[in-house]
Amino acid sequence: MKNTNQKKFSKIGLSYLTLGLTTIITEILIFNIISPHIPQIITNQNLTIIISAICSYILPLPLFLHLLHKINPATIIKKNLNIKKFLICFCITMFLMYLGNIIGLTITDLISNLKQTTIPNPVIELIYNSNIWINIFLITLIGPIFEELFFRKFLIDRTIQFGPKISILTSGLLFGLFHGNLNQFFYAFLMGSFFALIYTKTGQIKYTITLHILVNFLGSVVSIFMLNATNSNITLEISLATIFSIAIFIIVLLGSIFTITNYKKFTKLQDYIPHPIKTSILNGGMIAFITFYIIEITLTTI
Repeated sequence: MKNTNQKKFSKIGLSYLTLGLTTIITEILIFNIISPHIPQIITNQNLTIIISAICSYILPLPLFLHLLHKINPATIIKKNLNIKKFLICFCITMFLMYLGNIIGLTITDLISNLKQTTIPNPVIELIYNSNIWINIFLITLIGPIFEELFFRKFLIDRTIQFGPKISILTSGLLFGLFHGNLNQFFYAFLMGSFFALIYTKTGQIKYTITLHILVNFLGSVVSIFMLNATNSNITLEISLATIFSIAIFIIVLLGSIFTITNYKKFTKLQDYIPHPIKTSILNGGMIAFITFYIIEITLTTI
């Protein structure tokens, strides 16, 4: 049974590695095919984002689903979140996002000081160099929907049979590494793990999609308004930015409290198999996936 379980996780790891490799390969091929005929595509940030989204979410999907189809999913009992619990989840999500962001920025700053060169932050470059409508459609809507399906729905349905804790940690780890850079890894891991917890408890992907959309909207749309407001001399914009900052501070503070008070609930979750880490991580597919993305993160950092 132990070897059988390891083989299942190995197939999962290889499936997600294939998803990542297919994304990279198709993006390289498309840019090499199109750029000689449309040279401006290399310098046009909006076109680049659109093509990257197609290569990340649409083109790899058939092969990815074919590979996952070989691993039977389980059915999670559906439960609803009331408004109060959803708002608590939103506060925790915001806290984890800011906490992970602080950790990531602190580590990259330390490495930058040692290297005496700046480590680029792909998120900031993406958000502030692209059209606002691109941000709304692709980053705020399309991205969260596909990412929640890939890393919560499809993944957890195929790992929940081994226990909620191992399923949650696998979801968070793969999601964090899949971003491929140190700046995003920590908050993607923390938020991804929390979204996985919500999905294992409710069996409904709509909640994590909604939370993901809200976080991306605040980060890719509202943040631009905030930046413009701080550089503006318009009193109304400055006032709105100040009110928003205070509101975010309160939400994050409440999120930290809710996280601490609910942490024991996570630690009480039980795995259904012996040696869960050894079974889920120490197998060929998962080792290949983790190794590939550690190398990618390292190359984007050094």
